[in-house]
Amino acid sequence: MWHALELALRLILLLARLALWTLGTLWRGAHATYRLVRIAMAWRDITAEVRQCPRGHDVPQLGLFECACGARVEGHVFDPCSVCGQSAAYVPCGTCGLPVRNLVAP
Repeated sequence: MWHALELALRLILLLARLALWTLGTLWRGAHATYRLVRIAMAWRDITAEVRQCPRGHDVPQLGLFECACGARVEGHVFDPCSVCGQSAAYVPCGTCGLPVRNLVAP
């Protein structure tokens, strides 16, 4: 009798672990799909050379920029810094100072 009970308990635990693994996999897949769709919808803005701040001023995305670590980097404003490896979360507008955020950052 104990053997049958132990076998049933192992089967229940196995099914519970399988259910949790399935739910975790589905959650990760849904999250990755959401991020991919969000990036695909914003692709034009992500790859644009100039974006606009909330007030409509042009903010260049390519050029010479200063990282928060103090390094001056040439290239896309949201590329990782070659010195510290960090990427900017936003870049301030040169006219009004309002932020233009990184569309790829979470």
